[in-house]
Amino acid sequence: MSHKKPLEESYSKVDYTQYGLAPGVYSLTEKQVELGARVDVIAAKNAKAPKHERAPGIEVHRVVKPYEIMAMAKMRKLDTKKHFSLIHTHATAGFLYVFLKHLITKRRPLVTHVHGTTAGVFESLKPLTAHGMQRTFRERYWSWISLERQKIMWSSSDKLLCVSSGVAEELQHLYGITSEKLEVVYNGVDVEYFKPANKRERSRIREKLGIRDDAPFLLYVGHLSPRKGIRFLLKAVPEVLSEFPNATFALVGGTPKFVKRKDYLQTWIGMAEKLKVQRNVLFLGEVGHNETLTYYQAADVFVFPTLYEGLAKALLEAMACELPIVATKIGGNGDAIANGKNGFLVNPYDSEELSSAVIEVLSNPSFGEQLGKNARQTACRSFTWEGVAKRIHSVYEEVLKG
Repeated sequence: MSHKKPLEESYSKVDYTQYGLAPGVYSLTEKQVELGARVDVIAAKNAKAPKHERAPGIEVHRVVKPYEIMAMAKMRKLDTKKHFSLIHTHATAGFLYVFLKHLITKRRPLVTHVHGTTAGVFESLKPLTAHGMQRTFRERYWSWISLERQKIMWSSSDKLLCVSSGVAEELQHLYGITSEKLEVVYNGVDVEYFKPANKRERSRIREKLGIRDDAPFLLYVGHLSPRKGIRFLLKAVPEVLSEFPNATFALVGGTPKFVKRKDYLQTWIGMAEKLKVQRNVLFLGEVGHNETLTYYQAADVFVFPTLYEGLAKALLEAMACELPIVATKIGGNGDAIANGKNGFLVNPYDSEELSSAVIEVLSNPSFGEQLGKNARQTACRSFTWEGVAKRIHSVYEEVLKG
């Protein structure tokens, strides 16, 4: 957001990077303002971003490291002038507020958005050790820190917004949080921006990307840690190529800082070479929203083999772009995908089931096309940011009355 750009301008003028909450917060805030809210966003500052931006109903304040301390100081200063109604944090970003809320002018209700849980990740990834994937000490250490922060933060929040029914179940069963504190509020997608291209435009995009019209193009979007099931996607490739030798698998994503390791890309490249599929697998790295859209519009199938998920924005973006989905039967995937109607749900850790579902979609183009149309209808009906904002607005009213 920028003071030089009116709020109503679309993502076409703002190309966020693929990772993080920025795209979602941008869209959600936009819709909250339309509902009459005034929003101050406190975010971490990077080298390129300005320290302060303003748009109608919104102010963005970016603070330097250490983020928690600087964000708390900024929040206190702003509250003295503006007297916030409540604090809405994502994950454990407002951790220090739990301990220092007496420093705010008046104790404000705390609403926390939960996009996934560390305990849920632990449970989901236990079978990985049988596949030779071991976590480093650094990864285990940061996971423990994350788990303890979550326990403290979420037990102290007045309301927890869960991005899927699976996350709500984890908070009850793995963290002991009562259902009264939980509200399921799905993630959203900008269906006006993420949409399919017409046939002529799609052909032009594929030509630009070097993809023949008759060559199956399969897309994955997400980071490259083992949690995303990249191992099982790669193991599914040879079976798909046995039926469709000219198929291309494109993996959009890199290894962001929160993954805590830099060597996963080389691991997957080495695995592709060992499987002799390296010519059919493209590792495209991290890209922004504008470029990601072109890949969605060029693809034939969206493949999402993740082993743990809250509710991924990439899944909703692919649905909005009218792609048939092949995803694992875990987390929020089941909230979005009705098996056989707008995509296929397969068991995690099962490369054979994954490849069979992909082959079934590619073997019947008209069926795949219908799955894609149904996927977009689902996105437009149940996962718009306008609907998300209205749901959150009702939660705010409930919390403030309480």
